[in-house]
Amino acid sequence: MAEKKCPEISVIVPVYKVEKYLNECINSILAQTFAQFELILVDDGSPDGCPALCDAAALRDDRVRVIHQKNGGVGAARNTGLDAAKGKWITFVDSDDTVAPRYLEAMYRKAVAEQADAAVCDFRLTDESGKDKHRVERLIKDETLTRHEVLSKMMLAPFPGMCCKLYRTELIGAHRFGNRTIGEDATFQVEVFSEVNKVVCIAQALYDYRQVTESAMHSKRTVRNLEDQVAANYAMFTCAREQGLTDVLCVYYWLIVKYFVQNWRAITPAERKSPQAQRALECRRTAWQQLKQSGAVTPAHVFQAAVHRVAPALYLKLKH
Repeated sequence: MAEKKCPEISVIVPVYKVEKYLNECINSILAQTFAQFELILVDDGSPDGCPALCDAAALRDDRVRVIHQKNGGVGAARNTGLDAAKGKWITFVDSDDTVAPRYLEAMYRKAVAEQADAAVCDFRLTDESGKDKHRVERLIKDETLTRHEVLSKMMLAPFPGMCCKLYRTELIGAHRFGNRTIGEDATFQVEVFSEVNKVVCIAQALYDYRQVTESAMHSKRTVRNLEDQVAANYAMFTCAREQGLTDVLCVYYWLIVKYFVQNWRAITPAERKSPQAQRALECRRTAWQQLKQSGAVTPAHVFQAAVHRVAPALYLKLKH
């Protein structure tokens, strides 16, 4: 029997309590115009019908591999997928989202043609039924970015999240996700994009991001969420500072303050005294000191941060 050829792309899908949306997600991936891929479904101990749906998908298409594991969170599930991946390229799809038929082909062809380390496409924001939720400002255009250009845009959608991206497997290397409930994807992106030489961007909205109310990003604000979100944004701030991107440090600092204030207001006075809350507070204070030491608190930089807060698209025009 001939040995099965290794796939060009590994599509990793962490699966947990998405029985309502999972088949739609799987079907959109299996309908890709680019066929040389493997689909790795990581069942993260889902207590509903998802494990059976994963196994059924593997029976009907031999490109599907299923891994069942005890619940460890989305980061652990993605790490399992990375450890099992055989493709030369990696992409992640959330199990309640869908992708356009040319999602893989468009990013793969352009990344290979430009000899890039990664590709990023635009996305469409939908509600739980899959309908357009509202118009999203188009922050992605057809262009090729250097490492510094990518890192200067890391605070803008869709760069911090895991969707809409294709990476060379060699670029990811030993990088893995942490165990945060929120922000583990932003930290991962910073680590990976800090090593790229070239990233290609595609203005087409090839990924449908479904906003589900019970997802981690839209869950109740807690002390843990406070620490996780502040830590994730501090990681982006630190990366920009170490890369000498002084002109965007105010924006990154503003994001730290934004998520700190949002969560701090939502927790109780007693929770504010917890070690997690105090670590978040110290992180914000440290960032402020480092911002001043970097010489980044100028009227121009503060103005840019204010513009980014209210109009990200205008911020991009001012920057470029």
